[in-house]
Amino acid sequence: KNMFNKLFTFNPLVLFWIPIFFAACGKKAKQWELKLIQMCEDKKITLPEFKAFKQTFEAEKGYTNEKWCIQKGKLDSTAFVEYLKKTEHCKIEWDAEKPVEYHIYIDGSDLTKGYIKKAGMSKTMNGILYEKIAKMVEKNKVNLCLMDSEAQCTKTQTFKDKEQLREYLEKDLSTELNKTTGLSSLFHRLIPKIAQRADKSNVIIFVSDLITSHYSDNARNALEMLNGIDIRDKSFYLLGYNVDFNGFYWFSNNRKANIQVQRPFYLLFIGTPQQIINLKKMDFWKENAIGEFFSLSPFETTAHVHLLKGKINARNVSIDIRNNQIRIDKPKDIKFTFDVSGLEDLESLYGEAYLLDKNNYELSDKNYKIDHISIEKEGENKKYRFVVTSAAPIPTQLSFSLKINNMPEWIKNNSLNISDEEKEKTKTFGLYELIANLVKNNKNTLHIFNIIIKD
Repeated sequence: KNMFNKLFTFNPLVLFWIPIFFAACGKKAKQWELKLIQMCEDKKITLPEFKAFKQTFEAEKGYTNEKWCIQKGKLDSTAFVEYLKKTEHCKIEWDAEKPVEYHIYIDGSDLTKGYIKKAGMSKTMNGILYEKIAKMVEKNKVNLCLMDSEAQCTKTQTFKDKEQLREYLEKDLSTELNKTTGLSSLFHRLIPKIAQRADKSNVIIFVSDLITSHYSDNARNALEMLNGIDIRDKSFYLLGYNVDFNGFYWFSNNRKANIQVQRPFYLLFIGTPQQIINLKKMDFWKENAIGEFFSLSPFETTAHVHLLKGKINARNVSIDIRNNQIRIDKPKDIKFTFDVSGLEDLESLYGEAYLLDKNNYELSDKNYKIDHISIEKEGENKKYRFVVTSAAPIPTQLSFSLKINNMPEWIKNNSLNISDEEKEKTKTFGLYELIANLVKNNKNTLHIFNIIIKD
């Protein structure tokens, strides 16, 4: 391991010695091997260098026992970058990206006013905001926007410390909200606009009761508009909280009444898959929440597969560990076992129990079944061990996918789409329809790895 660093130290003659070394070893140096040596000499890796190496490695069908090599001519980019950093001790030049900024958009509609309380705000919307956002202010830049019906900011604020945040949420927010009047909550127009502002450096946090409405129409008619939402390549994290509401409320029949009750409001995060994963790892979000929901747009996992040999681990098959391939020895009743590492991000999202449930996976060929899944630990390292069987095996590239993005029961239970004033006081009219349309372009399965099966 780290062979090239041990054999070569940087000097102007390094390119002279490389061919001699390979000749002495009785092998001809491949271009990808030479590129790896050259790339690591100055301990700095640029993005063009990385792309050139990957292109050469794929073209030459390169292979190494390093974990970043999945199979001949194919490398795992994430694992390779980790190898360059941890084993070769290289600085990854494109790692120096801008720190993520968080942009809070508060729904400025009239309904929001009932959620805000100046004194003793612990059980109110601004109290929850302070409790959660204060933990981010010290490490991240947090910008707040009080939003109008056209997704424009009527008031903006950037916070440098927790006290500045508390003062604004407790004193100024209520005052600023009272300056707004008659604002609509046409989320089929508003959310796509603010979603466009989310990218690898910016996470959007939308704060609202999430009731789609228009001041001149009832909420029921607004539900039809939600079908027009078309957001692509964005991931979402939704959290709901029950807090005190004291103010005017518009029912779905457009009747207005002053009510005092506990009812839900929501934080809707919009960003990249990795940003959503990082948010989930900030465990404090779900404290006091009535529920959470993730919807991830497509992304590459860092799963690594290692097939296990031996009679206990295989039946009626031959296993090629180097290439992660299985050859069928007999036409029926086969079994094989493999370990999968690199599932930490998925585990942080869905939990260990979810990843251990074989019913949460889809296989590309119905002839193959997951018999069971277990966890194997070696010190701090954890692997998920899969045992797969087939009564009628056929050659295939067997793809394993994880079921994701299913709408949880708490969203259904907190949603209402028929006029019922008593239930509307404590539920969110049209919540299910809104969220279902927001996430409709995100797939319900995530591909995590393949196994090659030959005859």
